[in-house]
Amino acid sequence: MALPTVFISSSRESLDVVNSLKHQLSNFANVVIWSDAFNPGLTPIESLLTALDRIDFAVVVLGKDDAHRGFSGRDNVVFELGLLIGKLGRARTFILTPDESGLHLPSDLSGIPFLRFAPEQRDSNLIASLAPAVNMIRNTIVHRQMFQEPIECYSCFLSYSAKDQIFVERLNSDLQEAGVRCWLDSQEVRIGDSIVDTIDRGIQDQDRVLLVLSSASVSSSWVKHEVAKAFEIEVKRKQSILFPLRLDDSVFKSSEPLFSRLLSTKHIADFEDWNHDDKYRRAFSRLLRELTIAVAKDTSREVGV
Repeated sequence: MALPTVFISSSRESLDVVNSLKHQLSNFANVVIWSDAFNPGLTPIESLLTALDRIDFAVVVLGKDDAHRGFSGRDNVVFELGLLIGKLGRARTFILTPDESGLHLPSDLSGIPFLRFAPEQRDSNLIASLAPAVNMIRNTIVHRQMFQEPIECYSCFLSYSAKDQIFVERLNSDLQEAGVRCWLDSQEVRIGDSIVDTIDRGIQDQDRVLLVLSSASVSSSWVKHEVAKAFEIEVKRKQSILFPLRLDDSVFKSSEPLFSRLLSTKHIADFEDWNHDDKYRRAFSRLLRELTIAVAKDTSREVGV
């Protein structure tokens, strides 16, 4: 299997971080840093656009480089970040920042988890400071190389509370990139539709139901209806379709019979620390692996194996 290509973007002020990253990532990837990607005959934007067609992942280092704007990342680096996310997707674009206060980041990046390193070790032991981020990048690349084939023609109904919209949008984006089609009420329910009928058909027509459990969702009458419908379909299909994911421990405190049944019959995936990028990616990788196994079982059942 060919090594993936990783592009690293940064300002000149962060070249020490970039060079250390290149050294550590080169064990499992072809690494191209921004200073090597620029063609003398092209503008910087043209060089970057040309490089985008040859890269599989990107790391963008954002530091306190522009003191005139309140210690923020330089405009060109933020611009490159936008291009990279647009081309590769958020799941293949890593944002690395020093773990320190006072760093101003664009408001559009709010809610997106970053990889971080300890700036106090920058001079004494930069390799050790970057090791957690490097491990996270390596694990993600290895996983995506193993599961590079998308889960073709597979679909999931997402059951959730609107108060968990930020998490659901990230989950939906990552699932779609992995080849899993997602049914979201905000996208599927049209003006004039019967909400109950549309949701029931949505659950019926999808392969699996991903249930996002939180303090908001366990008290939602709509979520309870969706859980009840999923259990009903499980009985009819004689097949487990409900995959619960918890964002907090509220489900363990609920006295609702539906959730008591859920706890007694289902393993619940732990996404409680989803705001921490490494923990989210590990939980998501496990979920994707379980969905892949479910696809294989469904296929075996269909062909009578």
